[in-house]
Amino acid sequence: MPAWMNRVFMVNGSLKLIAFILTLSLFIWVREDRESAVTGHVPIRLVIPEEMVLVSEPVERVRVTVGGRWSDLNKFDPSQLSPITIDVDREADGLVGISTEMIRVPNGLRVTSIQPNYVRVELEPAETKSVEIRPRRVGDPGESFDLGEIQVSPPQIDITGPRSAVENLEYVWTEAVDVTDRTESFEKRVQLRIDDSFLQYDVDRPITVRVPIATQEVTRTIQDVSVEPVNTSYAVSVRPEIVTVTVRGPKPTVDKMNANTIYAAIDLTEESEKPPGTFSKQAKILNLPQDVALVQFYPTDFFITTKRVPRPDSEEEVTPDPAPAPKRDPKPPRKPQEQVAPPDDAPAPASP
Repeated sequence: MPAWMNRVFMVNGSLKLIAFILTLSLFIWVREDRESAVTGHVPIRLVIPEEMVLVSEPVERVRVTVGGRWSDLNKFDPSQLSPITIDVDREADGLVGISTEMIRVPNGLRVTSIQPNYVRVELEPAETKSVEIRPRRVGDPGESFDLGEIQVSPPQIDITGPRSAVENLEYVWTEAVDVTDRTESFEKRVQLRIDDSFLQYDVDRPITVRVPIATQEVTRTIQDVSVEPVNTSYAVSVRPEIVTVTVRGPKPTVDKMNANTIYAAIDLTEESEKPPGTFSKQAKILNLPQDVALVQFYPTDFFITTKRVPRPDSEEEVTPDPAPAPKRDPKPPRKPQEQVAPPDDAPAPASP
């Protein structure tokens, strides 16, 4: 190594190394601490006059660019910027500008741009109206079940909004209530579904729907139901002997009914105290399930003929039918007697 290089690099080498490092660090720091910029989003807060409502699409926030030296920006958090408050005049109708003076930033920093730098403001007088709440439902209850009228509590609610929107409003819908395959009545708390974002209501007020579900009622006609006389000791004949019955009730119960599960009864209590004879009587349908109602039956009038039935222990003498005479075998025909000649030594017959 030449002597001059040795003097440059080796003599006091440690001090020269430290000086080099400090110089390099200072160069990097000065080079990096140049002008820079960061962006963030600032909320917009509109102060609307009383009894007025905003009808234009609201701008919720704007994009703000903040410039300054890198060392200052490194300590700055754009999310901490305070919302921009705009006092809207009652007569405002159009564009309201946003200036850099509306945004506060730390010392040493400045707002370089705002996008957009305006908001559209359109106002209308506010109006409140009580409207009907209508339930919306989806699906159908289980088989053999019927859906009743859905009830809403409360039936009406106050809606506040722009006069032009509220004036023609007659009702609002609830969220959909699913009744698919339901077999029992139930209640549910629901929310309203209002498509117009300018319409407001008290969201803290509970809204409940009651959904009544009942077993499906059906009407059915059952034929060939037997007619039975009751409360008599007579032998009885009935004309006609069967009846056609129409009933109504829950479908599962009615579907199980047939001519063997019910019958038509004719009460002969009074006729049992009378001599046997023929009477006209009406029947009653018995043995119906508790939740099944009788619609009609036909015929309703019957002819009853009663006869006395002898009893073995009765004191009345019963004349038995005469027994038929026994049959006799017919006698064989008699043969004519043969003439036999008398023997020779027989005495001669006496003369008369």
